[in-house]
Amino acid sequence: MRPILCFADDLTGGASLAAGVGEMGGPASIGFTSGAGGALDLGMRDLPREAIYERIARALSDQPLERDPIVAFRVDSGGLSPVGLYLEPALEALGPNARAFVMPVHPGARRGYVDGALSLGEDRRSWELSVRGASAEIVPLEDVRSGELGRRLPSGPVVVFEGATQRDVTSVAAAVRSLSGPVVVADPGPLTLALRRLELPPIRTLAIVGSTSDLTRDQVRASQEMVGLDAFYLDVDGALGDEGVRSAAVEDVTARLQMQPCVGVITSSSDPGGARAREGEEVSLLLGEVASSIVQKGVVDALYLSGGHVARAVCDALGATGVTALKEVEVLASYGRLAGGIASGMPVALKGGGIGDGSTMVRLLERLDWLAAAATAGRRNTGAAP
Repeated sequence: MRPILCFADDLTGGASLAAGVGEMGGPASIGFTSGAGGALDLGMRDLPREAIYERIARALSDQPLERDPIVAFRVDSGGLSPVGLYLEPALEALGPNARAFVMPVHPGARRGYVDGALSLGEDRRSWELSVRGASAEIVPLEDVRSGELGRRLPSGPVVVFEGATQRDVTSVAAAVRSLSGPVVVADPGPLTLALRRLELPPIRTLAIVGSTSDLTRDQVRASQEMVGLDAFYLDVDGALGDEGVRSAAVEDVTARLQMQPCVGVITSSSDPGGARAREGEEVSLLLGEVASSIVQKGVVDALYLSGGHVARAVCDALGATGVTALKEVEVLASYGRLAGGIASGMPVALKGGGIGDGSTMVRLLERLDWLAAAATAGRRNTGAAP
């Protein structure tokens, strides 16, 4: 695993980064005098240039720099950090072959960087990077999304990437990870976490979405855009009346999971007039049966369950006896591990149908991915059966 040394310029940002590292099986800790394998808070955002230079140089001299290290600076997501001042001493300490990659993008906070401006919610703020002794080269959004990013990387020592979604961040992480030599990364956290995530095995998440609220539809659309959710719309009227429709749905979703990392079963209806109660017990039992059949195919590493009745129906269909190690992302949106049954130990997210905002599903899917990937890596390292 390629070493990643994580530094932060303030405590709250560093704690957020360390929490993500912890979800992926690393140390969920932040130090003030030593990183201790986690992140190190340098507390330097408002210091003068000389003090910043000295603090970074000292921090790097205290760390054992292995071959081809990645030095990551967690910076402010609103563009307040003097990023150029962090890059200068880091590049000097890592030697003439070191390169710096900056991506001032935080999709979870709805903060992107396109056309030279940071998007901060509804506001746009001009942002430019200044590094003494080097000019920053910009990789435009169309190149980030081209599928050929690795071949389109500028050759200069400092590169800035545009982006807006987690898929943009993941594309950049894959390109950066493929490079040899020392690397410096500066971002609000998602790029650093994506680099770490690439060191773990891929996993497959099945989302079962039984709620039909406007908010849920917004969350599904956000997940399609931000993390690439592949949505399968299940005609519940047809599936309730025809076992062949149910079987075909199971086979279709199973095939999709073998190709895509995240597939969602979303309820729809061939009867817009509402001949059936689409969120009733009958539909919940149907979704439980579908989910259990897909899980038994061996193609699911994590489950996302939306709607309280649906979540319980799925758990019952799997023979689960409960959910353990629960953590709450926000009110009525939590994740943990199934206990008992055919999916015992599997990471699971639980969210009320009308709960959260447009990005709640995105955040839960991200946590599930990290948790399941860390568990899979742990089993492989110990030789345990999946």
